[in-house]
Amino acid sequence: MASTSSNTVVVIEPVLVKGKKDLSGGRKRGKGDFMPELPPLPLESDLFTPPVGERIMRKADLKVLAEAVMNMMPMEGKFVVEVDKMARVLETKKDKVFAICNVMEGLRLMLRQSMNVYMWQGRMALVSTLMMLKQMAEKEDMMGQLSMVRIFINQDSAGELQRVLNAKESSVLKYNLVMMSQKLMMMFLTLPQSMPLLILEASIIIHGPVLTIAKRKSSMQRLGDIAKIIASLGLVAKAMKKKGDSKKNISYHYVGQEVPHLLSVLSSQCEDVEMVEDLAAVRDIVQGGEENV
Repeated sequence: MASTSSNTVVVIEPVLVKGKKDLSGGRKRGKGDFMPELPPLPLESDLFTPPVGERIMRKADLKVLAEAVMNMMPMEGKFVVEVDKMARVLETKKDKVFAICNVMEGLRLMLRQSMNVYMWQGRMALVSTLMMLKQMAEKEDMMGQLSMVRIFINQDSAGELQRVLNAKESSVLKYNLVMMSQKLMMMFLTLPQSMPLLILEASIIIHGPVLTIAKRKSSMQRLGDIAKIIASLGLVAKAMKKKGDSKKNISYHYVGQEVPHLLSVLSSQCEDVEMVEDLAAVRDIVQGGEENV
């Protein structure tokens, strides 16, 4: 028998891995064939948290801003303060810098030169200013005024004070920020250090007992801002609030140095000629104010 045989042809094709393609195209691989190494992703805190200094100034209240301004001032000698430049340095609004400078002007630590410029007078001017304000407080019987206001507030058991605040506003003297700073400081110098001063009490003395609720709130806000700026000088400190106290019960107390009586210093043997001249000028201011009363 003749045997027949058949030849089988087997074709072997290359198998490509699924999902991958040969991108070489018969050429050598270069740098473009590899994905670049990317830097690590930033942390979430880096994306949404501003720099520390910027974050502090944007959220800072007037006390922190005033402390920053005071840190730039020399202990002795004069220094020019340009409000717009100072606001840019502190990254804050010019209104806040103006408020700080106005309070300092009320305490005779700064002198206004023009609309935008103040001249720092040095911290030595503060002593004579406090003596002047203390004597003015005595002449105006500030302690007696505070006592009357406290009686008025304490008797409001039936809501009498609230009815007064809702009453039609009477004509009262309008004080600017400089004058308000001086009046507030006079109250602090009148009270013993252990006795706090309510911002509401100061508001009633300065702006009168009859104000609309909106204007009373505005008055207390401005006086509270002034107290914060004065606190930056280490003269007053915020009193501890009792649990459940409202914003109307915010108070400060005097923590500064003991202020001697103006006349006793003038009559003593003081060797500082410049201070004696300054105190004499302060005495003239006080006496001039008495003649105008």
